[in-house]
Amino acid sequence: MATNFFSQFPSLAYDIDGEGSYVKLTDISRTADITTFNEDKVSYYTYYEVNDGDRPDTVSQLLYGTPEYYWSLFVLNDSLKAGLNNAWPLSNLDFEAMIANEYDKYSALTISPVLQSANDIQQQHSDFSIIPLNETYLPYLRLASPETGLLANIAFYDRRLLQLVIYDVKPSNAGSYPNATSLDLRNAFLSSNEYIIQWINPYNSLTETVLYNACQSLKAQWVDLVALTFETADVSNYSSVANGSLTKEQYVFNKRYMCPSVEYSWPYYRNAAYQYYTTDSEDVINYENAYDVIMAVIGGTQIFSTSISYYEKEQLENDGKRKIKVVRPDKIRDFSRTYFTVLNS
Repeated sequence: MATNFFSQFPSLAYDIDGEGSYVKLTDISRTADITTFNEDKVSYYTYYEVNDGDRPDTVSQLLYGTPEYYWSLFVLNDSLKAGLNNAWPLSNLDFEAMIANEYDKYSALTISPVLQSANDIQQQHSDFSIIPLNETYLPYLRLASPETGLLANIAFYDRRLLQLVIYDVKPSNAGSYPNATSLDLRNAFLSSNEYIIQWINPYNSLTETVLYNACQSLKAQWVDLVALTFETADVSNYSSVANGSLTKEQYVFNKRYMCPSVEYSWPYYRNAAYQYYTTDSEDVINYENAYDVIMAVIGGTQIFSTSISYYEKEQLENDGKRKIKVVRPDKIRDFSRTYFTVLNS
């Protein structure tokens, strides 16, 4: 009973203009609960591993000799009932395109989760987790590497992984790094020992005075927010602001941020750690907290943890969608008849 799916739906009379002009429409809101006709009957079902490039209609063609039973896949698999988006496994080509689009314009580095005091404000290392970030301020904030003379835009900070995600690395001075590729700039930037935050006002103070002044006001607002967190988190050194030795702005923009090791920075975000783990003598996986892993690195403790990258995580999730339930080929006609009988009852 291979047939057009919606042609088997019941119809209803609908008064379009509210004046008695009824037309016959297909009632596509109608559903049939598959448990009504013994969805768990083992003899009816088996499993199919979706191959690279498969579509619901091609799977139907392969299993049943016609593409018209594609709908049975959506009926049987809850994950597909909302549609194909994010539910059907991507082909290898589409998967790589998705990774490139969602990850490859970004880089990532781990920011040490410590606030180290020093007599010289220039040497103080800060914890990025206490820096307030949101979409209001991010367009004007840059992470700068004084060592390399490079700047990067900040996409977001992942507090779970202590990772700062950046993009668009470029020289702070025009003419620097001639002929350098994007990857060259990323690698140079991530090789730095220390970073600072800068506020970039993109407006001209003479020709765009209103916008320029608004941006400066926003900067002052952000500095106040940052200083408020440090006032309690860095009491001993914040006294330099309290006693007037430093302005809030000087205090905030002189803070240093550092990566614990080059092994914890990634030119391509696809390769960044998504989850750290260790395995015991029986190969049992134990997931590790990123904070514990990084603090051990900072403390000089030997670490044997490995990580699952974002690429591997996406690959595992995509492969996890490949196993779907299907009607056995010898049962598909009976399944179809029963389904549409229930649908129209």
